[in-house]
Amino acid sequence: MSPRGLATDVLVVTGAVILLISAAGQLLRRDVRDRIHYASLAAMVGAPLVALGLALVSTPWRSGVKVVLIGAVVVVSGPIVSSVTARAIERSAGAGRRRQR
Repeated sequence: MSPRGLATDVLVVTGAVILLISAAGQLLRRDVRDRIHYASLAAMVGAPLVALGLALVSTPWRSGVKVVLIGAVVVVSGPIVSSVTARAIERSAGAGRRRQR
């Protein structure tokens, strides 16, 4: 096996394992805040590893660049989505507390 193929396999398998751990964490956790943390793990670590592994395999260089750009968009948008979701949860919980009084 070539070094490039080995690097691809390691990156894709590692990313896939992290994505599976993230999915299991989201299914098993009951608190919404914990689920958000596991979603962040998938966006910040798992998806970029898979994207880099796929970029190494892609034959035309344009395809590799597209995959890397998609991975970059996921990395940038992941924390933003997590933050906005957490803020919305906190606001809705605060509104629920005000109604109970």
